[in-house]
Parts: sequence; C-alpha cells; structure tokens
Amino acid sequence: MMFSITLFAAVGTAISMISLVIATYDLNSKANLALYYGQGPNQKPLAHFCNSSSVDIIPIGFVNIFPSLANGLVAENFGNQCWNGNYTGPGYNGVNNPANNFLYRQCPQLQEDIYYCQTQTKKKILLSLGGEGGNYQLNGKADGEYLADFLWGAYGPYNASWVAAGGVRPLDRGYNNADPSKTIDIDGFDFDIERQSTDSQVGYIAAINRLRVRFAQYKQLNSCSKTYLISGAPQCPLPEQNMGLTITNAKFDILFIQFYNNGANGCTARNYSSSTNKATSGFNYNKWVTFVNSGASAGAKLYIGLLGSNYAGTASDYILASEAKPLIAAYHGATQFGGVMLWEATYAENNNAVTGYPGMNYYQIIKSFLAPYAPTVTSTTAICATTTSRSVPTSKSSTTSSRLTTTKITTASSTSSSTKPPTSSCTGLALATPKPSTALCGIKANFIAKAGSGALTSYSTGPYVASYQACAAQCIATSTCTNVYFVQGSTCNLKYGPVSYVVNTSGVNAYSLYTTDCFQCATCPNAALASPAPAGSICNVPGNSIPAAGTGTLVAYGAGSPYAATLRACGSVCFATAGCTNVYFVAGSHCNLHYGPTTYTQHVLLTVFPVFEAISYVWGDPLKSQEITLDGKILPITQSLFTALQHLRHGERERYLWADAICINQGVDEEKSEQHSLMGKIYSQAERFLIWIGEDGDENAETAFSYFSRIHALLSPRQNRDQLRQRMRGISYP
Repeated sequence: MMFSITLFAAVGTAISMISLVIATYDLNSKANLALYYGQGPNQKPLAHFCNSSSVDIIPIGFVNIFPSLANGLVAENFGNQCWNGNYTGPGYNGVNNPANNFLYRQCPQLQEDIYYCQTQTKKKILLSLGGEGGNYQLNGKADGEYLADFLWGAYGPYNASWVAAGGVRPLDRGYNNADPSKTIDIDGFDFDIERQSTDSQVGYIAAINRLRVRFAQYKQLNSCSKTYLISGAPQCPLPEQNMGLTITNAKFDILFIQFYNNGANGCTARNYSSSTNKATSGFNYNKWVTFVNSGASAGAKLYIGLLGSNYAGTASDYILASEAKPLIAAYHGATQFGGVMLWEATYAENNNAVTGYPGMNYYQIIKSFLAPYAPTVTSTTAICATTTSRSVPTSKSSTTSSRLTTTKITTASSTSSSTKPPTSSCTGLALATPKPSTALCGIKANFIAKAGSGALTSYSTGPYVASYQACAAQCIATSTCTNVYFVQGSTCNLKYGPVSYVVNTSGVNAYSLYTTDCFQCATCPNAALASPAPAGSICNVPGNSIPAAGTGTLVAYGAGSPYAATLRACGSVCFATAGCTNVYFVAGSHCNLHYGPTTYTQHVLLTVFPVFEAISYVWGDPLKSQEITLDGKILPITQSLFTALQHLRHGERERYLWADAICINQGVDEEKSEQHSLMGKIYSQAERFLIWIGEDGDENAETAFSYFSRIHALLSPRQNRDQLRQRMRGISYP
C-alpha cells in the first residue's frame, strides 16, 4: 500500500497557510458512526474502513483472555490479523505457566493500519475487551488494577521505562515492519463484557478507575495530549447483569448499547420497528438514559447498537435501512445521543444490495441518516508548549518510579462546532536555536528525501532541525518534541521551534518525502510468470522462486511449477488472497498452500498441539474426492472438505487445522474409536471450531443451514449471540 506525501510552502518569505483539514472524531456530535472490527469473515484490512468518511470510531475486538489466565499477559483475537509465535509471559501471582503464553507476536498489517488510521484518517481506535467468546474473568480489585496497568503499558503511549522493565508492546510497528520507532497509542479501551462476573464486577470497576488515574497522570505530563476514552457495549436488558454495576460505579464516556440479540427480552431495535405503538414497544433507550445518569457514568454518550446485516447476529433482530431511518430520527434529539454502533464492519460492508440505495453499503447508509444531525466542524492547528518534570509509576509490578522530564512542542488539533475560520501557525521563518542536545537523530531540514528514493537531497541552507524516516515517512513529534517526522498529506509541518514551516513544491527544488511503503514486490527479472496472471495478483512470481521462511530473499523451490505467488519482500508475510489466486508466505511456515490443483498441508501429531483450529463439515458427497499432499503422501479427501480448505486458506497467517476427514478414517472402527477418545481434548483446545456447510445456493447447504438455524433458535440469547452468523463458506464458533 502506498500513500502520497506532498509538502507545500514558500521558502524565504513569510507564509500563512491553512493546514490540511481532516474530519476528526467529536465526542459531542450526534452523528457518529462506530464500527466494530476484528471478527468479520474474510475481513479487509483495518485501513480500508478507516479510509471511509462514513466511519468515526472503530473498536477492535477482542482482547479475550486476561492476565491471570494468560501467564501475566493477555490474548488477542482479531480474526485474520494476528498469528505465529507468542510472547513469553512473566507469570501471574508467582506462578509461571508457559502453556498460557497466548499473546501473538505478529500482527503486521494491523500494526501498520492502526498507526495509519490514527495519524492519517484521524479515526478513534479503541481496543475492545471481552466479547461473546473467549476465556476472561477478573477476580477482585488487584486483578483489575493489574489488567489496567498492563493495558496502559502495552497499548497506551510509549513508555521507555515500561519496555526497559520487560513490558511488551504487541501492536507497535516494528516486529514485522520496517520502523520500530513508530509506536501506537490506542485512543481508549472498550469493555464488551458478556460473561457474568464472579466478583460482583469489582475487578472491572477497579480496572476502569485505574485507567482513569493513568489518563490523568499522563495529562499532567502532557497538557496537549488527547482525551482517552472509556466505552462499553452492554446488552439492552435492564438490569444489565454483566456490566450494570460497572457502569454505575466507574465512569464511561460512551456506551454502545446492543439493541440486538435480545429479542426474547423485548428491548431490541426490532421490537421498536415492528411495533405500531412505539411507546409500548419495549425499546428502552430512555430507560438507559435514566439508569446511566444515576451513577458514575452520568452524561455518557449513548449509541444505538444495530446489526450490520441479518447474518451478523440473530437474524430476526436485524432491521432494514428503511426501518433504521425513523428510529434514528426519533432519538437523535436526546441530549446524550451519540450516534449508531454497528456490529460488525465486514457484515455491514457486505450488506450492499439495499433497495433504494444503489452503490451504498449498510454503514454508509446509516451514516447518511446521521449526517443531517452533525454540527458544523472546524479544524484548527495551534502550537502547544509545556515543560514538566514529574514522577509517575510505570506499572503495578514495579516498585520504582520513572522520572520524566518533557519539553513538549506539538501540533494540537481541536475540533469545535463553531464556524470561525481556521487559523494557521505558519506565520514566519524565525528559527529556534541552538539545536537541542537531546535531539535523537536530527538532520538539517535542507536535506529531505527526493520523492521515490531513500537518498537525501540538498534543498536549502536553513538550519532547520528535522528527523527523517526513510520508509513510508510519516511525521509526528517525538515524545520529547526534539525531533519531528513529516505527516503524510500535511500542508503545514511543525519543525523544531515555536514556528511551523512548510516545503516549497515549485521549481527545481520541489521534493517530497520518500513515500514508498516498506512492503514492496520483489523484482524477478529471470522468472517466467504464470500466464495469464490470476485476477487480483500484485506481482506474481513462479512457485519455484519463493522466499525462505523469515527472509525476503528468493530461493529455489521446485522447477517447472506454474504456481503464482505474491511476494512481499519486507518480513515475508504470506497468505492466500480471498480468491486463492495469490499466496503470501508466512515466516516460519513449512508447507504452504500454492496456487494450482493441489493443496499442501503440514502434518501435526495429535499428541502435540500447536495453536490450531478444528474443522468439521456436513452434507458432503463422500463419493466425490480430491487429493492433497499430507506429510509427503497423497491423501484423498471429500470434495466438501477440499472446497472448505480452499476457502479457509486466505487467512493472514499460517493455519493449523484439525480436520476430521484427515484425522479419522471412518471406515476403520479401531481408528474411529481411538480418535473419538481424543475429541474432547481436540475441541476443548481448538482456537476456533469451524463447520463447513457448503456453497451458497447448494440444496444441501440450504438444508444444513436450516438445520443449524433451528438449533440456533433453541439456544438462550446469551448462548446464541453471534454463534451462527451467516450461511457462509465457514461458520466460526468460539
């Protein structure tokens, strides 16, 4: 992915320019759209949704195992975004259990996208905890405070003391990306607690209150820092059994109320839309206002939570766009109305054949309903300078304090509802001198990168101090504000000192920063490409030239194979595209799926369980078989499993699958008996359990889906929530 950077200015003359105006999240707006991300089937990268002007805030889910069960760390389940390798946890309460090291190391696309979304699209990115699946629980105040300190250290603003003490930063750009110095700073934390607490929610209350303390401490050190958010996603029934006490006793800024998957309780958006008497429909938004304002979360913004499609949850709770419009119109006037939340991004995007709204998907349509209620927004750029010296504890587990001295010079973006014209801070060319002794890698600003190259090019002789990053050069002030990186797309950039400067783009000295992203296709001049190139391929190379695991170099693999593969030279990340026509290679993989008629798998002994997914399938024709290579041997499998594997292999990580057709020979009673005894262990340890029911439109698939739908209807609301999401190529169960 490449993004253009152009810096504008006039050199040697006084200038006055308006900075690039990007829509920023306004907590007080009544037109916000929140879009959950991380659990969609075949989901697109996060940046895709951030680039949509219809989206304002994106909670990413989920952190679904907490430190007591994750060896002192947490576990992340962001769908196809993370994989391969785990951090080593420090243990918890004196017990170190390596079997509970669940936290993935590799989330390269998500690491890159969070940084991009925050710096370039100005979306609010929240980290969501809990969810319907997962194994999470807090046991008392100490558990909650430990979790809060971990979240702040691992996902909040970068703290060198945290890292020096062994703290992890799992979503910072660096592990599989070019620039380790680009760190994320999550905009807040979302609590989607859907499991009943064993401690009367004391742990969650303590976690949120502790996070509030961390927010305040950081604000004291950095007066220009952003406002961090605490949000929650309670179910609509009142009293709310899983989050009610937490909402009453800890302050939430936003509540994304789930007015779906609760039809039996009568409080859903469907209850409202289907009722002829809205006042008696059971839809309880107004009761939520009363409840919230009776406790610590008084004044919190309340969002109406809806399903993004009839496949996203309980199908009967989905409301059509034509039904959502009057619902929004009826409640937008409420003082605390904040907008609409949709579960979930991929389902909402795929819901794109809505009558009356050609060319629009569901979340775009919902945003169009909200747009008339948005205030007039003006973005202004100002200089904020503070100098502070304070001591702040780094974490619960540390007994020493880190003394931080910060000289802060940064660009603060404020958003208001006034119509006052934006002002510019680019008012002169006076330079701040001398160069600070604490500059990390200051270079003269007269050396900037020529567009499309990594080389430094002479520009002018002014003693500007700037910092240069050669790969995908983005630009923000460092934590001490002594170095400045260049922001993509900006028109007025902050240099060291009290004045902002911009770069002239006219004449022979017209340069922009190096824009090429680190992830580039390898050049293979001597390699014959597959012909024709598969649709959607980026830079195909033949399968006999693939990268060695963990490297970006090409190595011989097998001559004469017409497999088409796409190589990303930086980090050698590798997965198949949605159409299975391209394959990226996963660092550390041994046997990879290739483009072509044969599927390859890696043999794993059942007695040694890696992180794996279990797959089963029904309504397949046992007489129709395909062949795969397993452990060097050709193995026939049913057509339905072969098709399932084809559709599953697009995941962005090396995938271990336990598949019953491979592991059990149904024709041998002894083997069946032996393997069936392992079923409990297999399914209890599986990361996910997937059921293949066939292609859309297939008669057997229709029968299968009908069968599962009947099972779904018999489950309690808490059990069935998001379990059977759609008739799709794979149905995922936590």
